Amino acid sequence: MELDKQIHRDELKLRILVTDKCNLACSFCLNDFQEKVHKDFHFIEDETVSKAITAYSEFFAGKYPLQVYFSGGEPTLHRGIVPYLQFAKENDCRTTLISNGYFQKKLENQLIDIVDCMHISAYSKDRRLRDRAVRMGADIQSVYSSNNTYVDMDFLDFYISAGLKVKIFPDFFDKDYSKYQNLLNDAEKAFPEGSISGRYTGHQENRGIGCSDCNRKCITLKAAWVYPDGRTSPCVQHLFSKKPESIGDWKEYFGSVETFHKV
Repeated sequence: MELDKQIHRDELKLRILVTDKCNLACSFCLNDFQEKVHKDFHFIEDETVSKAITAYSEFFAGKYPLQVYFSGGEPTLHRGIVPYLQFAKENDCRTTLISNGYFQKKLENQLIDIVDCMHISAYSKDRRLRDRAVRMGADIQSVYSSNNTYVDMDFLDFYISAGLKVKIFPDFFDKDYSKYQNLLNDAEKAFPEGSISGRYTGHQENRGIGCSDCNRKCITLKAAWVYPDGRTSPCVQHLFSKKPESIGDWKEYFGSVETFHKV
Protein backbone atom coordinates (compact mmCIF):
# COMPACT_ATOMS: atom_id res chain seq x y z
CA MET A 1 0.00 0.00 0.00
CA GLU A 2 1.38 3.37 -1.00
CA LEU A 3 1.17 5.88 1.83
CA ASP A 4 2.24 9.08 0.15
CA LYS A 5 3.11 11.40 3.01
CA GLN A 6 6.78 10.93 2.17
CA ILE A 7 6.96 11.01 -1.62
CA HIS A 8 6.53 14.79 -1.97
CA ARG A 9 9.35 15.64 0.44
CA ASP A 10 11.65 17.02 -2.27
CA GLU A 11 9.00 19.06 -4.06
CA LEU A 12 7.53 22.50 -3.58
CA LYS A 13 4.39 23.10 -5.61
CA LEU A 14 2.38 26.18 -6.43
CA ARG A 15 -1.22 25.43 -5.57
CA ILE A 16 -3.76 27.90 -6.95
CA LEU A 17 -7.35 27.69 -5.76
CA VAL A 18 -9.08 29.58 -8.55
CA THR A 19 -12.52 29.70 -6.91
CA ASP A 20 -14.28 28.61 -3.76
CA LYS A 21 -17.50 27.99 -5.70
CA CYS A 22 -18.53 24.44 -6.55
CA ASN A 23 -21.38 22.77 -8.42
CA LEU A 24 -21.53 20.11 -5.69
CA ALA A 25 -21.99 20.45 -1.94
CA CYS A 26 -20.14 17.60 -0.26
CA SER A 27 -19.86 18.08 3.49
CA PHE A 28 -16.73 15.93 3.62
CA CYS A 29 -14.84 17.74 0.85
CA LEU A 30 -11.25 18.59 1.77
CA ASN A 31 -11.28 21.89 -0.14
CA ASP A 32 -7.94 22.79 1.47
CA PHE A 33 -9.75 23.60 4.71
CA GLN A 34 -11.61 26.52 3.18
CA GLU A 35 -14.92 27.44 4.72
CA LYS A 36 -17.72 25.40 3.20
CA VAL A 37 -20.42 28.06 3.61
CA HIS A 38 -20.06 31.42 1.89
CA LYS A 39 -22.25 34.46 1.52
CA ASP A 40 -20.24 35.45 -1.54
CA PHE A 41 -18.09 33.30 -3.79
CA HIS A 42 -14.69 34.41 -5.02
CA PHE A 43 -13.02 33.97 -8.41
CA ILE A 44 -9.30 34.62 -8.55
CA GLU A 45 -8.13 37.51 -10.71
CA ASP A 46 -6.12 36.97 -13.88
CA GLU A 47 -3.31 39.25 -12.72
CA THR A 48 -2.90 37.29 -9.50
CA VAL A 49 -2.47 34.04 -11.42
CA SER A 50 -0.05 35.42 -14.00
CA LYS A 51 2.19 37.11 -11.42
CA ALA A 52 2.16 34.09 -9.12
CA ILE A 53 3.16 31.68 -11.91
CA THR A 54 5.79 34.04 -13.34
CA ALA A 55 7.44 34.61 -9.96
CA TYR A 56 7.19 30.93 -9.00
CA SER A 57 8.79 29.72 -12.23
CA GLU A 58 11.61 32.27 -11.93
CA PHE A 59 12.25 31.82 -8.21
CA PHE A 60 12.28 28.02 -8.08
CA ALA A 61 13.76 27.20 -11.51
CA GLY A 62 16.53 24.66 -10.95
CA LYS A 63 15.61 24.18 -7.26
CA TYR A 64 12.47 22.06 -7.53
CA PRO A 65 10.44 20.48 -10.34
CA LEU A 66 8.05 23.26 -11.38
CA GLN A 67 4.50 22.12 -10.69
CA VAL A 68 1.31 24.16 -10.62
CA TYR A 69 -1.88 22.66 -9.20
CA PHE A 70 -5.25 24.22 -10.06
CA SER A 71 -8.13 23.40 -7.75
CA GLY A 72 -10.97 25.06 -5.87
CA GLY A 73 -13.92 24.77 -5.28
CA GLU A 74 -14.48 23.46 -8.76
CA PRO A 75 -11.80 25.04 -10.98
CA THR A 76 -13.63 24.45 -14.25
CA LEU A 77 -16.26 26.99 -13.13
CA HIS A 78 -13.65 29.73 -13.60
CA ARG A 79 -13.77 31.20 -17.10
CA GLY A 80 -9.97 31.53 -17.07
CA ILE A 81 -8.99 27.95 -16.29
CA VAL A 82 -7.85 27.14 -19.85
CA PRO A 83 -5.60 30.22 -20.31
CA TYR A 84 -4.26 29.71 -16.75
CA LEU A 85 -3.18 26.18 -17.62
CA GLN A 86 -1.72 27.35 -20.92
CA PHE A 87 0.24 30.10 -19.16
CA ALA A 88 1.68 27.61 -16.67
CA LYS A 89 2.80 25.36 -19.55
CA GLU A 90 4.41 28.34 -21.30
CA ASN A 91 6.41 28.92 -18.10
CA ASP A 92 7.76 25.36 -18.14
CA CYS A 93 5.51 24.16 -15.33
CA ARG A 94 3.91 20.75 -15.10
CA THR A 95 0.16 21.21 -14.68
CA THR A 96 -2.26 19.34 -12.45
CA LEU A 97 -6.03 19.87 -12.40
CA ILE A 98 -8.23 18.67 -9.54
CA SER A 99 -11.90 18.56 -10.57
CA ASN A 100 -15.14 16.76 -9.83
CA GLY A 101 -15.35 15.96 -13.54
CA TYR A 102 -18.71 17.58 -14.15
CA PHE A 103 -18.03 19.92 -17.06
CA GLN A 104 -18.95 20.16 -20.73
CA LYS A 105 -17.41 17.94 -23.42
CA LYS A 106 -16.09 21.04 -25.21
CA LEU A 107 -13.95 21.85 -22.17
CA GLU A 108 -12.74 18.26 -21.96
CA ASN A 109 -11.30 18.56 -25.47
CA GLN A 110 -9.51 21.79 -24.52
CA LEU A 111 -8.06 20.37 -21.31
CA ILE A 112 -6.61 17.15 -22.69
CA ASP A 113 -3.66 18.88 -24.38
CA ILE A 114 -2.72 21.24 -21.53
CA VAL A 115 -3.23 19.13 -18.40
CA ASP A 116 -0.31 16.87 -17.52
CA CYS A 117 -2.02 15.23 -14.56
CA MET A 118 -5.69 15.16 -13.64
CA HIS A 119 -7.40 14.02 -10.47
CA ILE A 120 -11.16 13.50 -10.68
CA SER A 121 -13.06 13.40 -7.40
CA ALA A 122 -15.72 10.69 -7.41
CA TYR A 123 -18.42 10.18 -4.81
CA SER A 124 -20.57 7.56 -6.51
CA LYS A 125 -20.35 4.86 -9.15
CA ASP A 126 -20.83 7.18 -12.09
CA ARG A 127 -20.28 5.58 -15.51
CA ARG A 128 -19.99 8.93 -17.31
CA LEU A 129 -17.37 10.07 -14.83
CA ARG A 130 -15.49 6.81 -15.18
CA ASP A 131 -15.49 7.07 -18.98
CA ARG A 132 -14.27 10.67 -18.80
CA ALA A 133 -11.41 9.67 -16.51
CA VAL A 134 -10.38 6.93 -18.93
CA ARG A 135 -10.47 9.30 -21.92
CA MET A 136 -8.46 11.97 -20.13
CA GLY A 137 -5.92 9.66 -18.53
CA ALA A 138 -7.05 10.85 -15.09
CA ASP A 139 -7.06 9.05 -11.79
CA ILE A 140 -9.87 8.91 -9.25
CA GLN A 141 -9.75 10.51 -5.83
CA SER A 142 -12.28 10.24 -3.06
CA VAL A 143 -12.74 10.77 0.66
CA TYR A 144 -13.55 7.99 3.09
CA SER A 145 -15.65 9.26 5.94
CA SER A 146 -17.15 7.31 8.80
CA ASN A 147 -20.33 9.33 8.19
CA ASN A 148 -20.91 7.84 4.75
CA THR A 149 -20.45 4.44 3.21
CA TYR A 150 -20.22 5.14 -0.53
CA VAL A 151 -16.52 4.23 -0.61
CA ASP A 152 -16.39 0.46 -0.27
CA MET A 153 -14.86 -2.45 -2.15
CA ASP A 154 -17.59 -2.34 -4.79
CA PHE A 155 -16.94 1.37 -5.38
CA LEU A 156 -13.21 0.70 -5.76
CA ASP A 157 -13.77 -2.19 -8.16
CA PHE A 158 -16.07 -0.04 -10.32
CA TYR A 159 -13.18 2.30 -11.15
CA ILE A 160 -10.14 0.03 -10.83
CA SER A 161 -11.67 -2.54 -13.19
CA ALA A 162 -11.65 0.17 -15.88
CA GLY A 163 -7.88 0.50 -15.48
CA LEU A 164 -8.01 3.61 -13.30
CA LYS A 165 -5.89 4.29 -10.25
CA VAL A 166 -7.81 5.27 -7.13
CA LYS A 167 -6.56 7.37 -4.24
CA ILE A 168 -8.57 7.43 -1.01
CA PHE A 169 -8.11 10.27 1.45
CA PRO A 170 -9.35 10.07 5.02
CA ASP A 171 -11.87 12.60 6.25
CA PHE A 172 -9.53 14.81 8.26
CA PHE A 173 -12.35 15.69 10.62
CA ASP A 174 -12.91 12.07 11.63
CA LYS A 175 -11.72 11.17 15.10
CA ASP A 176 -11.32 7.47 14.37
CA TYR A 177 -9.26 6.35 11.37
CA SER A 178 -9.54 2.63 12.04
CA LYS A 179 -12.27 2.01 9.43
CA TYR A 180 -10.27 3.92 6.85
CA GLN A 181 -7.18 1.85 7.60
CA ASN A 182 -9.17 -1.37 7.44
CA LEU A 183 -10.50 -0.42 3.99
CA LEU A 184 -6.97 0.25 2.73
CA ASN A 185 -5.75 -3.08 4.11
CA ASP A 186 -8.61 -4.98 2.46
CA ALA A 187 -8.10 -3.15 -0.84
CA GLU A 188 -4.39 -3.93 -0.87
CA LYS A 189 -5.21 -7.63 -0.81
CA ALA A 190 -8.02 -7.45 -3.37
CA PHE A 191 -6.65 -5.22 -6.14
CA PRO A 192 -3.51 -5.19 -8.32
CA GLU A 193 -0.42 -3.55 -6.89
CA GLY A 194 -0.26 0.16 -7.65
CA SER A 195 -3.98 0.53 -8.37
CA ILE A 196 -4.85 2.12 -5.04
CA SER A 197 -3.11 4.49 -2.67
CA GLY A 198 -3.97 6.24 0.57
CA ARG A 199 -2.73 8.75 3.06
CA TYR A 200 -2.43 8.07 6.73
CA THR A 201 0.20 8.35 9.43
CA GLY A 202 -1.70 10.16 12.15
CA HIS A 203 0.61 13.15 12.28
CA GLN A 204 2.32 15.61 10.01
CA GLU A 205 5.59 14.17 8.70
CA ASN A 206 6.80 16.92 6.36
CA ARG A 207 7.07 19.24 9.32
CA GLY A 208 9.34 22.23 8.71
CA ILE A 209 10.72 24.92 10.98
CA GLY A 210 7.62 27.03 10.44
CA CYS A 211 5.21 24.38 11.70
CA SER A 212 3.60 24.72 15.09
CA ASP A 213 2.76 21.74 17.28
CA CYS A 214 -0.63 21.32 15.69
CA ASN A 215 -2.36 17.96 15.86
CA ARG A 216 -4.49 18.28 12.76
CA LYS A 217 -4.02 15.53 10.23
CA CYS A 218 -3.45 17.92 7.34
CA ILE A 219 -2.36 17.15 3.81
CA THR A 220 1.29 18.07 4.51
CA LEU A 221 2.22 18.94 0.94
CA LYS A 222 5.14 21.30 0.62
CA ALA A 223 3.39 23.99 -1.32
CA ALA A 224 2.70 27.67 -1.73
CA TRP A 225 -1.05 28.23 -1.58
CA VAL A 226 -2.87 31.05 -3.36
CA TYR A 227 -6.52 31.46 -2.43
CA PRO A 228 -9.40 32.77 -4.56
CA ASP A 229 -9.41 36.14 -2.80
CA GLY A 230 -5.68 36.61 -3.41
CA ARG A 231 -4.42 35.69 0.05
CA THR A 232 -1.48 33.35 0.39
CA SER A 233 -0.23 30.65 2.72
CA PRO A 234 2.76 28.30 3.17
CA CYS A 235 0.36 25.90 4.90
CA VAL A 236 -3.40 25.58 4.85
CA GLN A 237 -3.43 26.33 8.58
CA HIS A 238 -1.31 29.51 8.37
CA LEU A 239 -3.29 31.84 6.14
CA PHE A 240 -1.63 35.19 5.49
CA SER A 241 -3.77 38.31 5.25
CA LYS A 242 -1.25 40.12 3.05
CA LYS A 243 -1.81 39.85 -0.69
CA PRO A 244 1.33 40.07 -2.86
CA GLU A 245 1.10 42.62 -5.66
CA SER A 246 4.38 43.03 -7.56
CA ILE A 247 6.57 40.23 -8.90
CA GLY A 248 9.00 41.17 -6.14
CA ASP A 249 6.27 40.68 -3.53
CA TRP A 250 5.53 37.26 -4.95
CA LYS A 251 9.19 36.22 -4.90
CA GLU A 252 9.43 37.39 -1.30
CA TYR A 253 6.42 35.22 -0.50
CA PHE A 254 7.98 32.18 -2.18
CA GLY A 255 11.16 32.76 -0.21
CA SER A 256 9.16 32.71 3.03
CA VAL A 257 7.42 29.51 1.93
CA GLU A 258 10.75 27.84 1.24
CA THR A 259 12.03 28.88 4.67
CA PHE A 260 8.82 27.71 6.34
CA HIS A 261 9.25 24.20 4.95
CA LYS A 262 12.94 23.75 5.69
CA VAL A 263 13.64 20.90 8.05
